Amino acid sequence: MATTTGRLWTPLESFAVILSPFIEGCNGFEAPLWDRQWVELGAVLPGMHTAVLPLLLSEQIPREEYSPRWRDRVKEFQEDVVRRHPGEPLWYLLESEGSPQPGVAQKEAGFSQPRRN
Repeated sequence: MATTTGRLWTPLESFAVILSPFIEGCNGFEAPLWDRQWVELGAVLPGMHTAVLPLLLSEQIPREEYSPRWRDRVKEFQEDVVRRHPGEPLWYLLESEGSPQPGVAQKEAGFSQPRRN
């Protein structure tokens, strides 16, 4: 819906505010797509991903860096846990290091007691 000045958004502090009519029904996560809708979505997505945006707009879109920072931290954490508890299964060690409910993974894996050296 347009503002009184005809724009589709208006600034509010550091935000842009829009007003859309409420439509009763399911959202896209709640309603499955029909075959035809999947085909249409597949046809539209390449255009969305290859669209050339104005520089001013493009600079405002966050970019995923895919930095290895957090993957490396998880790997270091796992290696540290294994180093401190040699011979223990990794799933058990990770569960006991941070799980609020110890024993969940071992029960799901079919183990009644953790293996101890």
